[in-house]
Amino acid sequence: LRAEAEAKAKAELEARAEQETKQRQEAELRADAEAEAKIELEARAEQEAKQRREAELRAEAEAKAKAELELEMEKARQAREKLEAELKAISEAKEKAEAEMKAVQQAKAEIEQEIEQVREESQLASSADTTNQPAATDESQQQETNTDIPEANDEQTETEQAADQEQEENNGRDLENVIAALLKENKLVQTYQPIIAMFEDEQQESNEIYQTGLFAYDEPEDINESLLNISGLSLSLQQSINQWALRQIFARITESGTEKTPLRFIFNLTECWFSDITLFQWLQKILTQTKKYSPGKAIIVSTPLDLYLKHQKRATALLNTLHKTYLFKIAITGIDSVEDIEEHCHTMLSKLLIMDITQLNSLNETLSAKTKVNDDDEQENMSLLQSLKSGGIQIITTDIEDATILTDAISAGTDYALGSFVGEVQDNLTDMSNLESMELV
Repeated sequence: LRAEAEAKAKAELEARAEQETKQRQEAELRADAEAEAKIELEARAEQEAKQRREAELRAEAEAKAKAELELEMEKARQAREKLEAELKAISEAKEKAEAEMKAVQQAKAEIEQEIEQVREESQLASSADTTNQPAATDESQQQETNTDIPEANDEQTETEQAADQEQEENNGRDLENVIAALLKENKLVQTYQPIIAMFEDEQQESNEIYQTGLFAYDEPEDINESLLNISGLSLSLQQSINQWALRQIFARITESGTEKTPLRFIFNLTECWFSDITLFQWLQKILTQTKKYSPGKAIIVSTPLDLYLKHQKRATALLNTLHKTYLFKIAITGIDSVEDIEEHCHTMLSKLLIMDITQLNSLNETLSAKTKVNDDDEQENMSLLQSLKSGGIQIITTDIEDATILTDAISAGTDYALGSFVGEVQDNLTDMSNLESMELV
């Protein structure tokens, strides 16, 4: 019984052990299954995280590409707008150039027509003189046979006047020959007389302004008197002198090497500019050569009022082109009467008047057609000078030879002063190099 009991107990113990082994195996299998499930879950989570990161990177890349595309599209739109604006500007400039060229061609045609008319009139006058010469000879012979003393004296006086006139013409030709020789031999110098600003203006450009002129050293006084005002010389000599003087000015503008010069030069126009278009065509060539320096901004063209009125149509076309196309400033000089000066400033596109103290006082004494409103909202008349200044026009007063004239000019309201008292004529400018450094044809 005891053996059976022990065998039974042993069998139960073995069964229990087998059961525990089976349970342990099942637990291990379950643990392995859970571990595999966990590994799969982690792998799935990692895969999902990876896919999420890839999705985020893809979204960022798409957003960046979209932003870059929008930026490129914006740049393309701006470039297109800029190109359209440039094309429009080019088109407008082309139309303007065509209009100006048409105006120049028309002016040239008018000038050529007038020259032809003058030539025909000259030929007719020559023919008339030739036809009337025998009659004049007969009249002279008749006067020689006449015994009337007063008539003989008149004939002698006319002969003397003719001889004097011929002598003056010969002297004029000799003078021109001397000046032409000096010009050819490069014995002339360009002079510069400073123009001094009387009042400081923050809006006004701080530029040095010079009145240009000509001088010949070691030459007779009559030579330099003629060089002070070359309008009395022949048109061909005027043209040669103008070309020479402008070359000096352009050399001054370009020799610094900078695209903007602080210097401003007043250059005097003479009648040769309106006799034909040759001088203007030459100037256009020079302006093309020096385009990057914008030389027109540094040049003030001084135009005598009587010369403008004499050649008004051609002068208007020339001044319009110089001012609007090449940015030249226009100054009016040679003002005999201040009447209609406001209208002349408008038609000549001028913002600068050059006059002496007498003319400046006349501007102050003359009432303008315009009126101004005072502090009491009442209208009152203003002087012609006040009206001009309200329109942005400035005054250069010349012939300032002493302190009294300078004081009077300042009191009258001048903007600039020119004369030996405020600045002597000089033949060179400080810190400037050799003018021969740039060749202009």
